[in-house]
Amino acid sequence: MEISPIVATIILFGALFTLLLTGMPLAFILGGIGVAAAWLFLGTPSLYIITTRIWGAMNLFPLVAVPLFVFMAGILQRSGLADALYDTIYKWMGGLRGGLAAGTVVIAAVFAAMSGVSAAATVSLGLIALPSMLERKYDKVMVTGAIQAGGALGILIPPSVSMIVFAVFAEVSVGRLFMAGVLPGLLTTAVFIAYILIRCYLRPSLGPPLPVEDRASWREKFVSLRQIGLPVLIVLGVLGSIYIGIATPTEAAAVGVLGVIISAAVYRRLNWAMLKDAGLYILRLADMIM
Repeated sequence: MEISPIVATIILFGALFTLLLTGMPLAFILGGIGVAAAWLFLGTPSLYIITTRIWGAMNLFPLVAVPLFVFMAGILQRSGLADALYDTIYKWMGGLRGGLAAGTVVIAAVFAAMSGVSAAATVSLGLIALPSMLERKYDKVMVTGAIQAGGALGILIPPSVSMIVFAVFAEVSVGRLFMAGVLPGLLTTAVFIAYILIRCYLRPSLGPPLPVEDRASWREKFVSLRQIGLPVLIVLGVLGSIYIGIATPTEAAAVGVLGVIISAAVYRRLNWAMLKDAGLYILRLADMIM
């Protein structure tokens, strides 16, 4: 079918903007328009090319890491690890102006380094940190901004699922891409924390410190450090095995899954119902990523 490039461009962009207004998921919009345009402009044989191209793209071993990291994120949400991390941050940083909001960003960065999925930190902190900070009279905009900014770190801090997908299709090393994301990820985290602390120092009403009677003693603070042992081990197991060179990102993802399963058992959250929920989480999120 002979159609001028200008007309074809108008049709494609018109279809894109129209379907975006319907609220349909972007993956289906782009995929549907691509298939329809190929059939309309190139004919039926183009559909075979699309099928073989999709098979070739999905039949790549590094992509196995995607559902594994998503599985890690699903278990982390349900293992009680976020509660333990927040309790530690609450005791160490609660006495600072904006300390709980800054600590929320720290927890989000740790979650990003463990799972590589933004949704894990955002959902967990939305359930745990949001009510706690609002109860302490934190500004709503500051609270939601800290959670959303922290959740976004999952894209940048390795092991990032987005980096894995990009590396596969750009044909670059996943491990080297992970290494390149460490410094920008830490720098972004530091900037978020500095902004929150400085802003709340200048305007204490945005993030008031905990009252003196609610602050933890030094003994309670040091005892709470035991709760960060598992997260540190998981991060070292995942990233350390990649950087040292003893495991590929896919194999490191399997190590991480083992780590979060052990953590769920330690916090007595490991059961079939939790595993079923994590499995459904994989089905929804990993399939959409693919």
